Amino acid sequence: MEIKLETINNITILNVEGDIFAEDSMKLKDALDKLFQSNKIKVILNLDKTNVISSVGLGVILAALIKFRKYSGDICLCLVKDFVKKVLKTTKVDNIVEAYENVAAAVEALS
Repeated sequence: MEIKLETINNITILNVEGDIFAEDSMKLKDALDKLFQSNKIKVILNLDKTNVISSVGLGVILAALIKFRKYSGDICLCLVKDFVKKVLKTTKVDNIVEAYENVAAAVEALS
């Protein structure tokens, strides 16, 4: 898994390239922690190139979301593939983390 950063209107986009398995979750956690420490607390996870996410990966996203929201930030998802949508729905994470059809819609929501 690779993570590429992009910024639009003070919103950081993490372009996740590859699946988020348990062993990859630490890389995602580190990226989110660095953003938090830099006060970049409006984040979009672009999952266009992610077909699978583990429960550990979901835990990392939820833990970061709680921390970011405590300081008026937020994390949302965009371009979520069908299998990942099913995982989000099954675990009810879709009730906590917003998911958008594209980057532009996610940027607008966080602006």
